[in-house]
Amino acid sequence: MYFIPDYKEFKAGLNQYSELDFSLDKNEGFGPLSTNAEDAITELALVLSRTENDDIEQTVYQKRCQKFFFHHDGKNSDRLYEASQALANGDDSGSFYQEVK
Repeated sequence: MYFIPDYKEFKAGLNQYSELDFSLDKNEGFGPLSTNAEDAITELALVLSRTENDDIEQTVYQKRCQKFFFHHDGKNSDRLYEASQALANGDDSGSFYQEVK
């Protein structure tokens, strides 16, 4: 779920990010977009009331996550830490990056 109350400003580039790797306008993200507090509260209540087996949209979002992210092992923070330590120690060879095939 995305909550961006200043979505017009976001799209206009009046912040650090004006574009993402996917289009929220086309519902290509990992959850629905809410641009006001009422919609966000309603959507959050729906998300919290879902079970793993009762929502087709949840499966669609899960599939998008699996295609978008390289690893699904819960060790992303470990990889980030190791990469930052390698860079801090002068290792800029990129050997800590996994090649995407």
